[in-house]
Amino acid sequence: MHLKQAETRHQASLQGIKSLNWAVLALFSLGSFLFGDVRFAAGVMTGGLLAIANFGALGHTIQRAFSPEGVFRAKKKTVVAKYYLRMTAVGFAVYLLITRQVVHPVALAIGLSVIVVSITLFGIQSALKKSGEAV
Repeated sequence: MHLKQAETRHQASLQGIKSLNWAVLALFSLGSFLFGDVRFAAGVMTGGLLAIANFGALGHTIQRAFSPEGVFRAKKKTVVAKYYLRMTAVGFAVYLLITRQVVHPVALAIGLSVIVVSITLFGIQSALKKSGEAV
């Protein structure tokens, strides 16, 4: 497979995961509004938004670290430092949200799981497509 084709498939997969992130967050938020109170729903939405923002920032950092040809061009220390700074910021935000009792902790954890659920669903969907092609 040519590099350009692989890049196109990668971009399509990434866009699919990003779309699923928003769909899963919408579904989780709707469920939390229907079955929980406002604080619980706020926790789900806040956790989901934090997770999606972190995922987007990670993607941006990785994209900038590589040239269009796929050669690593950034300093390794810079990429690692950005990762740790971002995780520290998310951790601090989670700490404040929980200790100040702004949101329900379980709801926040549910919202933070949006990316994991999206990637899992995307993987299942891709595996089902591949198994259908093999038949």
